[in-house]
Amino acid sequence: MVIFVGITWLERVIDWEWQYRLSEIAGAFLFISITLAHRLLVYPLSIPSFFGRLTKRTALISASVLCAVGVVWLVNDGFWRWEELVGRLIMVFAIVAAGSTFAIGALAIFGPKPGDDEPGLLSGSMPVSVTCPRCQSAVEAQSNKESRCQACRLKIRVEVEEPRCPCGYLLYELESDNCPECGKPIEPDDRWRGSPSPA
Repeated sequence: MVIFVGITWLERVIDWEWQYRLSEIAGAFLFISITLAHRLLVYPLSIPSFFGRLTKRTALISASVLCAVGVVWLVNDGFWRWEELVGRLIMVFAIVAAGSTFAIGALAIFGPKPGDDEPGLLSGSMPVSVTCPRCQSAVEAQSNKESRCQACRLKIRVEVEEPRCPCGYLLYELESDNCPECGKPIEPDDRWRGSPSPA
């Protein structure tokens, strides 16, 4: 950015050859910075499936190759007699990088999260004792199922869910303040506080 601003600001002071060379250097830095930003966005994404891991690697590798070829192109003023071949390779790698990047983003947003298939200790239904909010009678309900108060027939549903990190990792008995799967800090309400005392 500094080089591009300097070229624009000092256009009348710098001769055209220096402007051209500085533009090449600035373009190379631009290629590298975009590739690093791409890597920072794609690398942390965790996709549990084989297709997801393959797509992630394809996005990272194709973007890196595209950057390397682009930088060499700028520094060498092209590839001489290989211009047409390299131009086609750049287009192919650009299409692959863009497609795989969009695919890995869609998989990260809409696909299954790591740990989603990991069963919790409270999976299914379990007995829960509650008080009916209408008639104050004791109700023996089943979690995650619809129950009724025996006195006033009010429908009652109690949802029980074990805390998980946004990445899907089960937080039961986890004493750390950060998720070991993705490294994100765990919300204070979801942190493990130890087993309840028998009393």
